[in-house]
Amino acid sequence: MKFKNSYSFFPSLLVGALFLLQFGVGCAPHLGATIETPEVPLTEIKSDTRARLGSYVALQGVEDSRRLAPQAEQPEYTQPAGAVKEIVEAAVRDSFREHGISILDTAPVQLKTYVREWKSQVKSSTTTSIESKAVLYVELFDPSGKRMYSGTYEGTRSSQFPVVNRTDVKDSLGLAMANCISHILDDPKILEIIGSY
Repeated sequence: MKFKNSYSFFPSLLVGALFLLQFGVGCAPHLGATIETPEVPLTEIKSDTRARLGSYVALQGVEDSRRLAPQAEQPEYTQPAGAVKEIVEAAVRDSFREHGISILDTAPVQLKTYVREWKSQVKSSTTTSIESKAVLYVELFDPSGKRMYSGTYEGTRSSQFPVVNRTDVKDSLGLAMANCISHILDDPKILEIIGSY
């Protein structure tokens, strides 16, 4: 009888283990290879570098030059999918305006933007960490269409949570892209060219 009663705690143990696997500390959600494209908050300029009064630029749009990984059970990274070009273009437009650069289709200087990377990785140990990265490549063209300048800019976001959900990952991706755009606006060469016409 004693041997038979020793198994009575196993159902409780099994339920507890399943609960920890699904909801416990340090467990990462199964996100898949893609996630809905997040909104990008307005950028913050960390330095005193600002555009010259009356600066304006034309946006030629955003190209998504990433290669999305095929769907997998446990992909290494999760990447935004969907309206990536539209959301990044709106973020660039709003951030430039916020920092004193007008957006005009007839502006002599044209800015072309390419999304090279935008991804997030979730890792679990005692806590769950999110590491997000955004990389933009930009080109500036003069009125004749000649390229005057190009550069690659990277933004990151790192955070830790007891438990991570999809909203946390989307927020992290949005902040990484905002950080990336802030580096564009913090580049004195970009501001010099835009302000020289």
